[in-house]
Amino acid sequence: MQGELKEYFETLETLFGSATLRILMLKTVATLYPALSFEGISLEAPLLVVVQNERQLRSLLGVMRGYGRPVLKSLAAPPKEIRKALVNTTYNLIFFRYAPGRYLLENLEQLTQRASEIDLSTPSNSLLIIVLAVGGIPARYFENMAGAIYIQDEGSMETSIETLPEIERPFILHWLQTDNRYLISQSGEPLDVFRTAEVFLRDFLKTSGCEEDEMEGYEAAFVEELEKLEEVWDTVGEPDDYVNAFREALFDAADWLPRPVFDRSKVEGLASDDLKSAIYIDCHYYYLPSALFEALCKPLTGNAGMTHAKIMLTEAGLLIPEKGENGRNYFTPKVEIITAMGYKERIRMIRLARDKVDRPGTLSFKEIMETKGGGLDDQNR
Repeated sequence: MQGELKEYFETLETLFGSATLRILMLKTVATLYPALSFEGISLEAPLLVVVQNERQLRSLLGVMRGYGRPVLKSLAAPPKEIRKALVNTTYNLIFFRYAPGRYLLENLEQLTQRASEIDLSTPSNSLLIIVLAVGGIPARYFENMAGAIYIQDEGSMETSIETLPEIERPFILHWLQTDNRYLISQSGEPLDVFRTAEVFLRDFLKTSGCEEDEMEGYEAAFVEELEKLEEVWDTVGEPDDYVNAFREALFDAADWLPRPVFDRSKVEGLASDDLKSAIYIDCHYYYLPSALFEALCKPLTGNAGMTHAKIMLTEAGLLIPEKGENGRNYFTPKVEIITAMGYKERIRMIRLARDKVDRPGTLSFKEIMETKGGGLDDQNR
């Protein structure tokens, strides 16, 4: 492997851990996008890239900067600012950050229109539009996206992007020096941009002198990575699917969940040290400790991540977050717990709508827990 690529790869591992190959494929798509679109491989809508936190977002922007600093514009901005950003973009790449607001849908429609405007007479006219979101976006906006990729893992530390070796020039040179048509994976699907990036990278590694046994490891890793991308690309599911999956996980876990389910306005027989680990109920909601809720959600997350699952459950009306002044959802609002002796404590809990957890004509979650022993009468039922 060429020294520059090895150094580049090691830097990505420091930043993104197990998500390194995904980032490398995204970088390859961005670098070669004008040439790919000239060959008929492009995205006719923005690409959604979901990161898990602000650190990942900063790192990704640094890695993707290419020739010049990437533009990052909020989708809460007025439409005329979005149009201006699209016109003033340099090279072939522009980023927008997902943000709720009155102009969001209009701005997304603008992006979709621009992404589909490709003049095959010149490769320089193509534009790769990436929408960055921390955690995820509501399902109703997925129809405005070509597909989605999720960056879940973080590396061991934050490193200076300034020391990242330049990889654009070697990639472009290899594309030009090779009969690029045999590098193209074309099936007529949007995901072809990543399939072609995978074929290109394998060829780049091979011609760079990668050892045979090392090459076999990379090929297997690329196959696995593509399978993960295909899993979440355009099959994010409907919010109600997440509700059904969560209810199934919740009721199946009744044998090992902590009992009883306590009335949060009159908690009896529970030590103060144990208040944060119990399950509570009132007239309208169930309350679960965050760690317990996330354990139940693991079957729902797949390669899309925990925050995406929370967003889907929120959109379906099962998970009831607290709205911040900035419009952001806070998934663990503080809940007042009152003991029978009058002691009060505010604890951050996951709040779930009872009418979404319990269904008419069947035993409620509270009743199921009582059949396992240790339940108390529900004064609010």
